[in-house]
Amino acid sequence: MSLRLSSLDPNEPRAARDCRTCSRRRVKCDRSLETCRKCALKGLPCPGYGLRIQWGQGVASRGKLTGKAIPVLEAAPAKYQTERNTATSTSSTPYNFAMSPDTIHNKFGLNLDLALFHPPDYVESNAFRDLIHYYDHVVAAVMPWVDGPDNAWRTIMLPLAMESEALLLAILALSAEHYSSKTGSTLTGEHGPLSAHYRERSLQLLAQNLRTELAENQKAHQGPACAMLATILVLCNVEMIHCDSAVWPVHWKAARMITRRWTSSHHPRPTLDSGFRFLIKEAFVYDVFGSTTTFDGEEQIPCSVLDGEDTQLFTQWLQLVQEVTIVERRRHAAMPADQYQLHSADMIQLQKRFKEATESSLLISQSLGFEGLQSDIATLLVLYQQAGLLYSYQALHRKDSALARKDCVESVVDSIRLIQNLDSFQHDLVWPLFLVGTESRNNPSRQKFAESAMLEAMRSTAYSNCRLALEFLRHFWTTDELVVVDWVQFCRQESQKGLSFVVI
Repeated sequence: MSLRLSSLDPNEPRAARDCRTCSRRRVKCDRSLETCRKCALKGLPCPGYGLRIQWGQGVASRGKLTGKAIPVLEAAPAKYQTERNTATSTSSTPYNFAMSPDTIHNKFGLNLDLALFHPPDYVESNAFRDLIHYYDHVVAAVMPWVDGPDNAWRTIMLPLAMESEALLLAILALSAEHYSSKTGSTLTGEHGPLSAHYRERSLQLLAQNLRTELAENQKAHQGPACAMLATILVLCNVEMIHCDSAVWPVHWKAARMITRRWTSSHHPRPTLDSGFRFLIKEAFVYDVFGSTTTFDGEEQIPCSVLDGEDTQLFTQWLQLVQEVTIVERRRHAAMPADQYQLHSADMIQLQKRFKEATESSLLISQSLGFEGLQSDIATLLVLYQQAGLLYSYQALHRKDSALARKDCVESVVDSIRLIQNLDSFQHDLVWPLFLVGTESRNNPSRQKFAESAMLEAMRSTAYSNCRLALEFLRHFWTTDELVVVDWVQFCRQESQKGLSFVVI
């Protein structure tokens, strides 16, 4: 099918310029909103036309910017902003936050006294109050492995947001996007949809802050550094909610770059207080999971960014999974991986290390005092132990491992069914469920289980980033196992065609 501008409805709003994917492919873009239909027909990720940060080499050939990778802010044309607001106004409702505090109460909520803080002039006071409350009681609950009184997505992020305008705007955007995804009602204000407005303002400030940090080669002081990395991580989540696979990697690349920069021995390290250690660990978590389904060849955030005080739930498990991923990538590229402890025939040692990681996390969980959830947490730890082993077999020992993989899958499925407080752990299940799906070719009943469980996780959490992963699985299930040996091979092939997805 060919789409031409002349064949489309002339009354339908259009962007003022081609999308970046069409420009890169050197084809005529149809400029439809919100994203290009040509990209959709080709199954390609469309980045849209709006504001975003690109990462590239500085344009200066001399001076302090020479050779530095700096953020370059690409603004949408003013005409597009007008068109976008017109296009979305018909499907949006005026600002009306329909949930009262009583209906979204969380016993772990921080409940900051917002009268002590003053939002920017362009943030309506009601929106500020409602969206911060919604983030505190709803959004923050699905950010950590397990919600609790020490949830740093509340205790660290909210106070830090009250000191950083870029982070505050990112949190407001995340909250508005999550609310819209959960309720189906878009929150709008004077400038159109609140999520888009706050996101673009946050991006503007973030780009300015990052340019200053990189251009002046300043020592990354704890406060500004924390706020910048926190803003990037929150913006990652905004893109994951509405499944923008073209923009998420941009923020991920930024998180990778600045995390390596601020933890490198060649750069003065910021003060690693509890806030900064939390953010570094979160960037590491995102990187470990994101790297399992991406093949961009970029260097991962090394586990050396964590220190002895960072031993928390799943820390050892994450380090093991990263090691497996790196070894698989290096073997595929015929690169040496001798510095890692994984050997081609030693799965017994890897099983032992995953078991030790589970036992370590279990001891940590018992000291955290999760009321009424300890049994489920123990089940979750066993579930991830088996999921980690399954991934290791798939990545390193696909041949002659069918029975071992089958045992892992059955253990994962049984563990999911044993979890009693399922709503509290839906956000933790997507990666194990994806792996179950990769072992479900020629097994319709297991396909149905994986598909329905992933859809339920997206419904429960209001995150739709698994949609592309589910589409990948459906495509993988139709392949011939004699031609497509495994999902890692297939995912690598599809990524070369432009497919990009993350399962977190």
